[in-house]
Amino acid sequence: MQQIKERKVALGYWSDFAKANGQPVWDKSIIISSNANSTSFANAGTARDTVYYIPLVLENDTIVNGFIEARVKDSVQLGYRLAQDYVAYKYELNNRESAVSLFITKLIALNNNTFGYSKFYFRDQKIFSEDTVHHKSLSIEIDFNQFNFVSSWCASTTSTFLNCPWPEADDCINGCDYLKPCDASPRCGLINLHNSICITVDDGIGTIPGNTGGQSGVYGTIIPHLFPCENPIGCLPPPHNGGPFITILNEDPQTLPPCDPLIKGLETNQSFINKFKSLKDNPPIPDDRETMYTTTNLVDETAYNYTPGIPNTNTILFPQESNIVCIVHRHNFGLNDMFSTEDFWNFVTYSTIGSAANTADYFWGMVGPNGFPYLIRIKDKARLVAWRTNPAKTFASFDEKYYRTINRESSGDDSRQTYNEVGFLNMIKKEELNEAVDLYIGMTNSGNPAFNKWQKLATDSRNSYTVNCQ
Repeated sequence: MQQIKERKVALGYWSDFAKANGQPVWDKSIIISSNANSTSFANAGTARDTVYYIPLVLENDTIVNGFIEARVKDSVQLGYRLAQDYVAYKYELNNRESAVSLFITKLIALNNNTFGYSKFYFRDQKIFSEDTVHHKSLSIEIDFNQFNFVSSWCASTTSTFLNCPWPEADDCINGCDYLKPCDASPRCGLINLHNSICITVDDGIGTIPGNTGGQSGVYGTIIPHLFPCENPIGCLPPPHNGGPFITILNEDPQTLPPCDPLIKGLETNQSFINKFKSLKDNPPIPDDRETMYTTTNLVDETAYNYTPGIPNTNTILFPQESNIVCIVHRHNFGLNDMFSTEDFWNFVTYSTIGSAANTADYFWGMVGPNGFPYLIRIKDKARLVAWRTNPAKTFASFDEKYYRTINRESSGDDSRQTYNEVGFLNMIKKEELNEAVDLYIGMTNSGNPAFNKWQKLATDSRNSYTVNCQ
């Protein structure tokens, strides 16, 4: 093991490696050996056939960014993999090196061993699914893990899936298809499955053909970045959504924060749902790049007033009524899928020193070309007033500082444009307004746009994720 740690020290290899991929956390390595006498990190290197899994953690981060695999037998074979590489693996449930299930198992084991995480919420809902069309993976929890230096790391698990017998349905309510009864067979809804996951001594590097650096995994060369394919360029899309899951430490349902009653009430408010959804279903004519509904009464559908945008501009006209409780608007094709800096500035202005200054429960909504609706909800109006009335705050400086961060376009197949969510949430955090407002997305448990299910969003500065409440 010391050979690995001292590698390229004279050339500053580990320093450069750590900045790009994460610092090796040597004492949190998982070591699996065929030698029954190998019972510690210190002496495991003497085993006849030993595999080291060494976690990589970026500075100031609290999740494993990847890992080094080192197989020690007659020689040392090295390679590293990053969590974001999961997109290159096949959706298979087996212990083949090309299977995403084995790759994710290694990440789960290392996150558990390094940070103590026991529950993992999946961003990619095909992981660990035996039927990727009808069973959406939501989470996996380690109930009990057993680390055996002799041959394996194993864990008993409880996996939660969303069973969708009719995935072609346009609308879902809590996982149940809108036009089909929830008691139909096969039943739709949440399913908990008890199983186990393992890493064995045979799941080492072996002969992995794909790499982006060095000539092989043999000791004495730069550590190669390994992929489960011959040509990484051909099999690995550019990563843009971080790793495969969000980790939560020791989540206790009894300690979850209470759900916002106003936001929760919107899920059953058919007047609000109908009007907001109509903005998505009936896009404006091309000249009207934005359209809007305002209302003084959320439950009275006749109280919703439609306002077209100013033709050939990105502007909507704000109402002058003092008792408006919400504004929802649509970004037409060609505009971004997230609140713009101008949106946020106008929201704060209107709700703090404008016509809605005296409305306690005012909120702002938008839906973009990709169909996902969002809401901004005020938590602390006093903080917003102090921020907006600060003479040092001007729209020009605010817009220049954050416009590109919020409105950054996504790439690949990321339909939610997560970078936009992250940019907006990071802006709120940098302006010290994360205690003043919340951002919500309208989305089903299966990841589809929805106007009857709202989930609060948060960020770890690189990725966005939903926050549970009760």
